[in-house]
Amino acid sequence: MHNFARAKREIAETGKHLYEKGFAPGASGNISIKLENNILITPSGFNLGEVEESDVVILDIEGKKVNGKRNPSSESQMHVEIYKNRPDFKSIIHAHTPKATSFAVAGIPLDKALLSESVVIIGTVPIAEYAMPSSDELAKIVAGYFNDHNVVLMANHGVVTGGQKLKEIYYKLETLEFYAEVFLWTNVLGKMSELSEENVKELITKYGRSM
Repeated sequence: MHNFARAKREIAETGKHLYEKGFAPGASGNISIKLENNILITPSGFNLGEVEESDVVILDIEGKKVNGKRNPSSESQMHVEIYKNRPDFKSIIHAHTPKATSFAVAGIPLDKALLSESVVIIGTVPIAEYAMPSSDELAKIVAGYFNDHNVVLMANHGVVTGGQKLKEIYYKLETLEFYAEVFLWTNVLGKMSELSEENVKELITKYGRSM
């Protein structure tokens, strides 16, 4: 039970960081941690900045509620499907980071090698086709993109990222949002200088890649 308490605390703390950073306005976004054969997830209809440890809901690995006084996030099935596709994932964040989400709305994938950090930490970021939020269709579409990526934009919706540690994927979101801002400003400036294929290979050889 100690691990469950720690995971709940980490989810609540991360929710506050997401809200304060402007990554989860209103009652948007959701966070989960896979622990043993359970998924701990934020509740439905809550501002992530106000989620307390006692609000976190526990699901079984198929997404059925097994403990908690709240209803689980309406997008819990998306977390379930992603965990099925990526058994190496232990944490998932879905957020509405403004700049990256703008690219999702514009239909422009974040796939340019502009920064060494983005190449190594997030790689290329595709856009999953639009489907009704919280639907099984959207859950399966988004999960499919995680076969080849660790960060996925959702058309006209937001962004999802997954990995091992919750803190690490939160930092990945910060890196993504910075990358999206640089992408926007280079377009405004009218000049975008991408790293060469040789530069990219050198970075991956030295540092590896998250995907």
